[in-house]
Amino acid sequence: ERVVCINSGVGGENTAEGLARFEPAVARREPDLVIIEFGLNDIRYEPEKTIAPDAFAENLRIIHREVTALGARALFTTPNVIINAYHEYSKGTDYYDRWGGCNGAIIEYAGIVREVTAELGAPLCDVYRAFADKALELEFAGACPDRSDFRCLGTFINISDGVHPT
Repeated sequence: ERVVCINSGVGGENTAEGLARFEPAVARREPDLVIIEFGLNDIRYEPEKTIAPDAFAENLRIIHREVTALGARALFTTPNVIINAYHEYSKGTDYYDRWGGCNGAIIEYAGIVREVTAELGAPLCDVYRAFADKALELEFAGACPDRSDFRCLGTFINISDGVHPT
């Protein structure tokens, strides 16, 4: 059977922006499966980008409803870890201090994705957990002194920005 994969993601978009273009970017393509990954841009500190936790959860529910209304299956993923030490974008602000750094905010939003998918009975690919487990494995192997700062994942997460998987 032929499989066609279309990446409709737009770098820098949060859940509200993704929803705003759902019809042309997703619905018109009549997909069988939609992989949904948001969170990294929903925590951005710019007022026009930040999506509060409750709104983030509701946006995920709406996306799920829209996808399933098409007759498609929805597969959610958690956002990946952020390596705070390499994340230049967040260093000029104290916005993330309440979480102990930008990655702390990602932990909260990954938790929201887990909660919403459990509530909806939707499948989840826990990307965050996979990266955190890899960091733990590397710490136990002696490859890094402390898995919690995630610098040991520098071969998996781009060290020039601390965000994007390689």
